[in-house]
This record gives sequence, structure tokens and C-alpha cells, in this order.
Amino acid sequence: EPHALSSLHLTGLSDADTAPEMLPADGCWRNWPDVTLIRENAEEHWPDPSSLVWLSPDAKTPLLKLSEHDIYIVGGLVDRTVDARMTLTRASRSGTRCVRLPLREYASQANIPSNIHPILTPLAVVQIMAAVHSGRDWADAFAEYVPQRFIRRRKEEELIRDFGEMQRRERKTHGG
Repeated sequence: EPHALSSLHLTGLSDADTAPEMLPADGCWRNWPDVTLIRENAEEHWPDPSSLVWLSPDAKTPLLKLSEHDIYIVGGLVDRTVDARMTLTRASRSGTRCVRLPLREYASQANIPSNIHPILTPLAVVQIMAAVHSGRDWADAFAEYVPQRFIRRRKEEELIRDFGEMQRRERKTHGG
């Protein structure tokens, strides 16, 4: 039986003062129902690292089961560029656990290429986690909430790679 979702917190709002593009410019986020707005970052607000769990596409350990005792940090860093291993490094420095969504483990069941780009938007991550929290399995959640543009891009990359490989074999066969 899934446990009740206790709360959703938007943390690190003091950072939004220096990087206002992090949140919708119209300020609608200030009125989101059932969301607690917190100026400090998660590590400052919840100083006990044993309750915090960072989600990072770079983590080795997959998140296979949600726990009502954990506080999951989703979209802990917002940046215009993807800085590899940044969330993993931050989790390690603060002594918190770090896991990744189990995309690789459930990709085939969700009809998603196994080499899907593991970096999802915070919204997609929250939607996936909410679906699993509601009792759906990971494969169903991924099938519904992994953006189709990611899936199309991977399928196109596979086609291009396969075509290139076919051309190389053909040149080799015909002495080219």
C-alpha cells in the first residue's frame, strides 16, 4: 500500500534572488498550493544527512523503492549547462545518499531505448516519482512521463549510428 505523500518543498529560494530565471518570471510559484517555500537549501533546512537522498543521473545506485522516511532532493541544482557529476559530488560532500531513477533497469519494459539520456527535467522526475508513489510501477511511470523528445532523439541517434555502421561495412566489403 503506497504511503501518503507528506509534502512538497521548494528550497533554495535565496539562490533565486541571484538567478531569477530559475523560476517562472510571473511569480506564480509563490501561490502554488500545497508547496512549502523555503529560502535555505535542503542541506541547511534538514541538517540530518541521513534523511536526505539526492537524485542524480550520475549515481550508481538505482532508486527502486520510495521510502516515507526519506526526503528526496529533485532538481537540486539548476543551471543552463549540464555539469557532469555535480549533484553526485554535492551529495558526497554533504554526507547524503545519492541515487538515480532506475531508467536503465526499466527502459525495455517502458518501450524506451536503453541508452536514453538520463538527465530529465525536475518536472518529469517529480511526475515519475508521484506516479510510482501512487502505486504505478516504474515502467508505466517512465512510459508516461519521460519526454517523447528524449526518446525520439535516442531513436534517431541509433538510426544514424546503424546507418553509419552499415556504410562502413559496405565500404570494407567493396574495398573502399
